[in-house]
Amino acid sequence: MATPVRILVMNVGADGALTPSTDAQVVIGRRDLLGDSRFPHADLLQTHFESGGHYVNISGDPKNEPDTGEWLLVVRAKDKATVVQHLTFSTKDDVVRAAAGWGGAGGAGQTAATVSIANYVEAKEEVDADRPKQSVLTVKLLPAVHFVALACVQTDATFDLFSQGRRDRLFERGELNPGSHAHLISTRRNVTEVFVKSQKPAVTSWVKVAELTPQGEGQKNGILEFYGVLQQLGVEEPGTVLEAAYFGHGWHAGPVVRNTSDEGVDLVTRDPKDFDGRPKDWHPEGAIAKQFPKLKDALRSDGRFFIAGCSHMVNVINECRAANKQANDGTARDVFYKAPMRGGHVHTTLDYTKRAFGQFVQSKFFNRSDINGVGAGHATYIGLAAQTLGCEVFGAPPGAEANFGRVRGTGRISHQTMLVLARPNTENISVISYYEREFSTFERDDLGYASYTKMLGEVLPELGYRTERHAIFEEWEWGKLLRLPSGLLVRRENKNGAVSFPVPRSEGPLSGHLYVLPRALPKFVALFNYLDGRVQKVLMTRDDPARDMGLFVTTQGQTLLRIRDRPSGDFELPDRSIPMVNMQVGPGESWDVPEPPNEIPQPIGDIERVEPKWYW
Repeated sequence: MATPVRILVMNVGADGALTPSTDAQVVIGRRDLLGDSRFPHADLLQTHFESGGHYVNISGDPKNEPDTGEWLLVVRAKDKATVVQHLTFSTKDDVVRAAAGWGGAGGAGQTAATVSIANYVEAKEEVDADRPKQSVLTVKLLPAVHFVALACVQTDATFDLFSQGRRDRLFERGELNPGSHAHLISTRRNVTEVFVKSQKPAVTSWVKVAELTPQGEGQKNGILEFYGVLQQLGVEEPGTVLEAAYFGHGWHAGPVVRNTSDEGVDLVTRDPKDFDGRPKDWHPEGAIAKQFPKLKDALRSDGRFFIAGCSHMVNVINECRAANKQANDGTARDVFYKAPMRGGHVHTTLDYTKRAFGQFVQSKFFNRSDINGVGAGHATYIGLAAQTLGCEVFGAPPGAEANFGRVRGTGRISHQTMLVLARPNTENISVISYYEREFSTFERDDLGYASYTKMLGEVLPELGYRTERHAIFEEWEWGKLLRLPSGLLVRRENKNGAVSFPVPRSEGPLSGHLYVLPRALPKFVALFNYLDGRVQKVLMTRDDPARDMGLFVTTQGQTLLRIRDRPSGDFELPDRSIPMVNMQVGPGESWDVPEPPNEIPQPIGDIERVEPKWYW
């Protein structure tokens, strides 16, 4: 009868001292009997318990001890990193020998750093007749620490390498210990791989202990797999994730994991064919709250949620440049100036810009986003994550892009990564310079990413209602838009239609500014009801070559309609009212006029009346 394999389990103290573990759960099972068990193999029942200083099989029957073939060793204990080791056993002269890995003998590269294998040969009788003829497996238990990374599918770079580089660097810095698990989700290869550090000293040498593919024929992985891994850890091992990171393309509305479209049936439900991150995922009724409620429990209190991708917005960059110039020129903080936007400009002050940009971090407004950025108090994916998670959340500063690069490690090693570089004469330098001057809470890590968590504490200027505050810009789907001080949007039927710069106007006790849309008349005000309860109003217009439309914005918060005949008539009260219509949301945040339209009549000459305060 072959001798049994002796299994020792040791706790590793903070000082590196080893003490025997007597309460670990040890599972050692034949590979062909594992069935559908998937990492971390929590469904496998304990096979060995501690007795006399080592672990023996529960039955006590030598037939249940390891013998020739491929086996799986799993050792788990409370608050400790689960140890998983693939083993191949062979028998010679009734002595069982163990080797790391499956499919052939493996060396240090296939042996987990927390596992040591000592194979004993038959002792010489004259030396030690009682020496056992057995192999010894020693397992070291360290505190549970996890790293979870998602890499995007795009082919301009192999983003899997960025996940690996981050893993290696965290280990090199001592933030991951030799027993830590690294969960790397590759959308390019449609697989989730779990690694543990190998016995090889190189920080780049890891053992793959699991390879998981999406369940179901033809399924693809994406942002939900990322959430799913964190959810599982939040349930089974709360407070153990050191970092959850994404590497790939992105924008302020979320990670571009597979560059899919959102055709969800409403504003909160995820489209099952969409694999990208969306701001609505963080909504109180969204996917994370409903499907992954334990996600945030996975992260350590000193943990980190890290979106290593772009938050590039051309309009934000332009506004930063304009603000930097005004600040350098000594412009007072409440003095208006024009900053360029795509297709127009924003009329702003240093204080208005700071408050608007602060909303990229602090806002809860789940509104439609434009890839160029409109500086209008919209919630962003990273900002909402910071508001939700309660740990450090890092991402590219709003408006900045992320760059490919490497960061130096020890010796000759360098790790592939993504950086937010602020080099002279680049777009990023304008953005970084702006936030460094304007935000006392602006803090960047060693890769250049900003702490959105710190910026949640920024005190933003309290601003009043200024009737000359406006923006004229091109939106990627709606074309030419005018945004008024209340946030009301005005959409021209002719996408290239002009909008005049506002001029002061008084009518009796009313004062404010008049905005003129030449050759246009109003149709109706569309009401878009968004997730946060906010209603976005859009005044739809139609072209009319004989008349001009005037919008008189008063200091009391009114937007009043005025019409004149071209070319030189006076602006007068119109002869009919402009109705409001609640729009009906369709797939992919498409909006339609319902049938019947359910018009809400308004007083003649009224477009809206709001409380005169800051809106965007």
